[in-house]
Amino acid sequence: MFENAGTKALSIVKVYVVFELIATFIIGLVYSIQRATPDKYSMYYEYSDTSNFKTGTFFLSLLVLALILFFEYVMGIFMVAFCQMMEDVHSMKEEKVASECKYNDNGVLKSEEERENEIISNGGWKCPDCNRIHPAYETSCVCGRNKGTD
Repeated sequence: MFENAGTKALSIVKVYVVFELIATFIIGLVYSIQRATPDKYSMYYEYSDTSNFKTGTFFLSLLVLALILFFEYVMGIFMVAFCQMMEDVHSMKEEKVASECKYNDNGVLKSEEERENEIISNGGWKCPDCNRIHPAYETSCVCGRNKGTD
């Protein structure tokens, strides 16, 4: 169900954003023309010999349309970026990126003894009471024993 979810979502979002921008442009253009043309049957209609088309209103509506298209485009970019991140995480999961701390150079899981020796060789210490291994920066054990007290 969730295999290649990022790729599927990315293709859907790309189509959606293009469709949304085209539909918004057409609807906005029709609205701009309709808003700039006065209605003959309006009670505020005043007949004059000048042009009935209101150019200022038309360009103001186009400005609002341009702002809406810009914000839709930015939101589309964010949606595409989110889907791309999902795809990247999924591909990294498929590659089975392993943590290097528990593996040796060949990618084989280190034994417990190898890891203990590595921590101790880097300045770590072993608690004499509970036998826990601690890195060099830890000064006390959970059992209460402090580093260096024998």
